[in-house]
Amino acid sequence: MVNKFIFIFYRLIYNELFKFKLRNKKVCVFDLDNTIYNTWPELVKKSRVFSYKNISIFNNMQMLVNKRYIESDIVFLSARKIKFYMQTFHILKRDFPNIKFTLILVEKTKDKLFYLDFLNEKSKILAYYDDLSYNHENDKIIFYKSVIDSVKKMKINYFGLNEIIKINNNE
Repeated sequence: MVNKFIFIFYRLIYNELFKFKLRNKKVCVFDLDNTIYNTWPELVKKSRVFSYKNISIFNNMQMLVNKRYIESDIVFLSARKIKFYMQTFHILKRDFPNIKFTLILVEKTKDKLFYLDFLNEKSKILAYYDDLSYNHENDKIIFYKSVIDSVKKMKINYFGLNEIIKINNNE
């Protein structure tokens, strides 16, 4: 039953992706955790149940999406469990009420490469914002080096952790 649900769910995502050739040819892709949302501080709070609803947004990243890329198709591509899809979708609707977007969740960060390749083939990715890192909550940031290397080989304007920090610090 679960596998059938996952298959149907991903089929809906693919249907949404195929619409790109009918819409705008320019796409901007954003990760969510530690890129759009300040996720890691919430992970260190052990006193309550974790919820994405409690995570604060980076205001400068929100403004970037709302102003700079308003004419582009927006894709939020994040490594989160599929069970958080609807919660994530509603949070994005709350925080980006005037943006038409596509949300794609993947189980593993390396799975983002498939979607980036697909989107870049069907349209032109103007920018890809993703810290591509983890372990912030333990004060030792670790990068997904092989994924970063693969992204850099694609013809995509990639903005990583250092650029995201500069945006959020107004630099």
